[in-house]
Amino acid sequence: MSGWETLCEQQQNTGCSVDGCYAEHVLADARYVVPVPEGVSSVDAVPLTRPGVTTYKAVKVAGVRSAERVAVFGIGGLGHLELRYARIAGGFTVAVDVEDTKLEPALRLGADHTVNAATSDPVAEIQALGGADVAIALAASPRSFEQAFASLRRGGRLVRGGRPADGRLDLPVFDVVLRGI
Repeated sequence: MSGWETLCEQQQNTGCSVDGCYAEHVLADARYVVPVPEGVSSVDAVPLTRPGVTTYKAVKVAGVRSAERVAVFGIGGLGHLELRYARIAGGFTVAVDVEDTKLEPALRLGADHTVNAATSDPVAEIQALGGADVAIALAASPRSFEQAFASLRRGGRLVRGGRPADGRLDLPVFDVVLRGI
């Protein structure tokens, strides 16, 4: 009822609590389906479903506003979409990954800056830009999550868009409170 259907305790998820997902045909509530426009192939439309919703939700939850710096940690299957959504919301983007093969396309997708966390310190580089207003952590690495947190400026917002590899998130409570994260 509030518009946050992903928080509904009675939600039904295709492929989890409702059969379907990879079926050729599936019954769905018309309020939650969108026709693929003419001229867009199914192959091109697929990324806008599960990964597209995940990444759009991260930008929505973060409340990204025009001219805010958004650092995206993990430029893989979700990260390249996250960069696009952050740009659409008006953000200046920083793409962070450990592979140049992912960072090079990030520039073509509109990243304003890239940081290879395997060869340099992403926290220092982002803080040198003034810090991130928003950090979106997509990589499964706990270290990447810590770097995303540390890259934030005071009053910054951290959104976890991917699941951590070990199933845990550790945050320094003092810093969260003192810096208003």
